[in-house]
Amino acid sequence: EAIRKDATIASLNDKIRNSDVLANTFTKLLFNLEHSWRIYDPIFEFKRMGVPNHQWKISDANQRYELCSSYPSVLAFPKYATDNMLAGSAKFRSKGRIPTLTWMNPKNNCTICRSSQPMVGLANNRSLDDEALVSEIQRCSQPDLRRASNEPGDYPNSMLSPVNNNSTALFFQDNNTTSIESDAHSQQQQMVNSWRLPYVIVDARPLLNAKANQAVGKGVESTKNYENVFVLFMDIANIHSARKSMESLEDALLDDNLWLRSLEASGWMNHVYKIMTGANKIAHCVANENLSVLVHCSDGWDRTAQLTSLSMLLLDEYYRTFVGFIVLIEKEWISFGHKFADRSGCVDGVADGWKDDERSPVFQLFLDCVHQCLVQFPNSFEFNQNLLLFLMEYAHCGWFVNFMFNSERDLRTHLYKPEGENDQPPQTPQTISIWAVVLANRDLFINKNYLPPSNSSPLNPVVAKCKLVVWSEWFLRWNDRLWGASWLDTLNQQLGDLHHLKKPFPINGSVQNNAKVASAVFHLLNGYGHNQTRENNHNQVVKWADDKSTTSCTKCNKTFSFFWRRHHCRCCGQIFCESCTRDLRIIPSISNWRPSRCCTDCAKMIDQSDGESNASSNLSLYDGVLRDATVYDD
Repeated sequence: EAIRKDATIASLNDKIRNSDVLANTFTKLLFNLEHSWRIYDPIFEFKRMGVPNHQWKISDANQRYELCSSYPSVLAFPKYATDNMLAGSAKFRSKGRIPTLTWMNPKNNCTICRSSQPMVGLANNRSLDDEALVSEIQRCSQPDLRRASNEPGDYPNSMLSPVNNNSTALFFQDNNTTSIESDAHSQQQQMVNSWRLPYVIVDARPLLNAKANQAVGKGVESTKNYENVFVLFMDIANIHSARKSMESLEDALLDDNLWLRSLEASGWMNHVYKIMTGANKIAHCVANENLSVLVHCSDGWDRTAQLTSLSMLLLDEYYRTFVGFIVLIEKEWISFGHKFADRSGCVDGVADGWKDDERSPVFQLFLDCVHQCLVQFPNSFEFNQNLLLFLMEYAHCGWFVNFMFNSERDLRTHLYKPEGENDQPPQTPQTISIWAVVLANRDLFINKNYLPPSNSSPLNPVVAKCKLVVWSEWFLRWNDRLWGASWLDTLNQQLGDLHHLKKPFPINGSVQNNAKVASAVFHLLNGYGHNQTRENNHNQVVKWADDKSTTSCTKCNKTFSFFWRRHHCRCCGQIFCESCTRDLRIIPSISNWRPSRCCTDCAKMIDQSDGESNASSNLSLYDGVLRDATVYDD
């Protein structure tokens, strides 16, 4: 709650004016404040896709979040899906996240829907309401239905269009019934299935994981119960594997000698490869095969959001525009209930790295996939890489509430919460949206080489591991500021030896005194030494001391061991023990908002240079929680 209060307009005044990205934009922020919260309108977005129409309707069944608390209040379903059918399906789906429309292709009427896994279990449970809902979605997503009449009786599968709350009972007859009506129904059903194109259910999980979930009462759709469907498994690992890959990648950045091997061992690029492969398959089904898709993972808010949002980015040129990309994130991530609070840990307000089991870089993986598309199609996106970098850095800093809640309901509860018990809820949000900053700095995030597409053909990135690149602007962004310079020490030593020689040697075809040349280069390189760095301002580039040649703390001379670790000071670059590097300070050469580890002497120097106003906001690392943080440890 303390972090959320820091996002109020009053408390953000000083932060905004002191930030590099937000400087001189406070007036623009106030102008964009109200507009930024309304940049995504679900009704307008559905109308852009042609919904409502004679097949689909915009439903208010979840207006009070009673159908599903983690879904948005505005949803789209087949026109003849009844409230009873929706309620029955919600009981059969994990967390109540029923199949619902999220995107429609206006060209061929094919759709992308999303949900969570069904509660099948080892007993192979089934829900007639859920099967009827999936069948209705399949019927409404056939590529030639737009040419048909508005009357449900004109369709070949008219018996699937419910006209009352007992329609599911009409659709699923008892197997023991031998009446003429049942025989006619069976024949008509066979005709419908032969006429329909198959429906694709994309399960983001590996097949083994889906079977394991079935042992705990969940699982995957059975092709015996859901007729004319087939299931594709995308083999995308869960949030725990993604978290471990991020931790391994951070460790790999510390050892330049084994960088390529450590990068492969971390598995991060493999996650990117699997997600992009899955999105490519979905886009191919919808655009080229005229097949509609239902996407889900376990609970439908992590890997499902990655696949649906990335596939829509490939299919719809609107989402590749500056405003469209904002709408895509608002719709698929924030509105449909990605658990930002749990995945980032911003609710706890503790920067202890990625130690909590619920934390995972799910949204960061999506942004990395978008970066891969930007690399392959540099002229197809109206926004540039700066927007992705801005979201990576500021989405979880605690300034903006957009990415601090687990659902749309929780976000709205906070935005429109009255100040007192008897006060009325405010008409407009009283906190700043991150999109207000983005809109105010539009010129920084616009791609100058953007070429609007002449046709609406989807993007088809080459998904091969040899084509994927490491996002150096993010993962390697500190390498030009903090870097191990053992090679520089070796060169200094060699030049120092040359300094004592008196023999001339040829340079550029002329004979010069090597002592003068060596001395000049030697003093130039020595300008990055420890004493010189201490005298410089803490905005300067830092040379890191070689940890392999250092056996004791620079300050207290305590010998390092397996249990007494080495730690670099991010300000001076020297190596200290844990007791001598307990402080965290804002070092502008590293980050303008994230505190970094530094020694006690540098902490005093920064406090003196920054003044008492900034000293009060600094943190102490040695509090038992941040002690073993991967983010700050070497």
